[in-house]
Amino acid sequence: MDRVRAVRLAVKCIQFLESNKKTPKEVFEDPSTSAVIGIRGASVVFTSIEDLREAETDWDSRRPRKAFWLDYRDLVDTLSGRSGTPAD
Repeated sequence: MDRVRAVRLAVKCIQFLESNKKTPKEVFEDPSTSAVIGIRGASVVFTSIEDLREAETDWDSRRPRKAFWLDYRDLVDTLSGRSGTPAD
């Protein structure tokens, strides 16, 4: 499964690079050309570094701002026997 996912991501990365028909100067000036590949749901998506930095990442905690598992953190702490978690 890991190899299949790696090939899928690699193909999408090459397609992203090939779709860029800009000059080096245009690439440098366009923030959308600097992106991170990821999987959202069942789709492979590219997110600009700018969007990740400003809207999607909690840099202090080093995690996404919105993640399905954040709602289960207290339950996991209880089941694992942890006394508590660091303050958000």
